[in-house]
Amino acid sequence: MKIPQKVDYATRVMIQLARRHSLGTVSQLEDLGNAESVSVNFLAQILTDLKKAGLVKSKRGKLGGYLLERHPSTITLYDIIVAIEGSLFDFNQNQEGQSANIVADTWKQMNQTLEKAASQITLESMAAKHQVPMFFI
Repeated sequence: MKIPQKVDYATRVMIQLARRHSLGTVSQLEDLGNAESVSVNFLAQILTDLKKAGLVKSKRGKLGGYLLERHPSTITLYDIIVAIEGSLFDFNQNQEGQSANIVADTWKQMNQTLEKAASQITLESMAAKHQVPMFFI
């Protein structure tokens, strides 16, 4: 299984927003892009998807930017994946052939296992790992 680059970037930017959540300030697109080495144009697309899913909100204006819609403890890795990809594990449901049902059931079981695991990983727990020191001037 290959994790799409868009999901990887979305997860990384959400971790950035989670780390900044307690400050209550918005994060500008350029700052987020620089922090995670993601193109601002691609990041704008990702943040649009995350906003549609109710995971982030945006503020307009010169001092505008993005922040989490909910507390990081209530957002899971599964939420992020679904916001970007629609599902965690996509498989062909062709029911032709003698073993098709067995294989389809196996993929469904694997999907349920992955969904359960991703649902137990919160954004807060990911953001707490390997904290990058923030310097204020």
